[in-house]
Amino acid sequence: MIKFFTDLDFKVQSAIIGGLFSTIIFLLGWLFKVFHDKYSLNFKLNKEFTFEQKKSIKQEIAKTKTPILNAGEELNYRLWNFIHNIGENWHSIPQDKWLEPKHYYLRTFVYRLLVFIYWSLEIEKSLTHFDSTVADEKDLNYIKYLKTFKNIFCDTMILRDLDYANNATTNHFYKNDLLTYANFIKDENGDVIDYDKFYIKLKDNYKDIEKVFVYINNIENDVEDKSLNVLRCFHLLLIQFLTIYGHDYQKTDKKKTYKLIEEHYHNIKIKNNFNTFLERNKMEGEMKAILRKLGNN
Repeated sequence: MIKFFTDLDFKVQSAIIGGLFSTIIFLLGWLFKVFHDKYSLNFKLNKEFTFEQKKSIKQEIAKTKTPILNAGEELNYRLWNFIHNIGENWHSIPQDKWLEPKHYYLRTFVYRLLVFIYWSLEIEKSLTHFDSTVADEKDLNYIKYLKTFKNIFCDTMILRDLDYANNATTNHFYKNDLLTYANFIKDENGDVIDYDKFYIKLKDNYKDIEKVFVYINNIENDVEDKSLNVLRCFHLLLIQFLTIYGHDYQKTDKKKTYKLIEEHYHNIKIKNNFNTFLERNKMEGEMKAILRKLGNN
């Protein structure tokens, strides 16, 4: 074949080589176009998908941000009040007196906690339709806060330092039950009822949320109290959430937060497990400064 080619006229050889070269260039061009079009389309589709997902997540968060911030603000006020008045035992009364008009403190405590839990679960549920892995960092952290709020009341690991038994049920909630508790504050139209309607509903039957009442009612002014320790850790999470995402009047100054730790929360007995809990929920970065302050006290 080679001898045959070399015996050909130079012009013929040139024509053949030119033809082969043109054919190779054509094939390479065609292959490049096929791969370019394929991967360009994938890139374009991925980019459009990511953009739409980010946009949808932001829109969904914006729709529900105000109610959870307001619910968090009301619960935050109660927790600050609870710090200074826990010794009054306004929250701790016999069960047969829970519905007496004068025991407003316990009922409103339960109501505010349920409203906040309701919005946490509701927003988390509304975001399950979207790919949160492509969310902006701030939006992703917002979603992580929602999950952490739920988990802190359900994860028994956080109480290991206080020898909480694996089969115990008194100082934590089951995740599936949280939805039942939260639904108690909805009316037939799916709207959150106000406190007055909540009180009326309690008079009819409060069995579905009895455990929430017991949880708050049984808290003792004791540094070893399990639910009190969890509630204090939750409060620090809530403060940080409101400070990052809330309006100016919902934020807590850093000095005030540190003073809270120094004067009241320095003796939290579950610091190590709280740290581990935050790591498991990918929240240690968000709470780094508070964890450092807790560790220094």
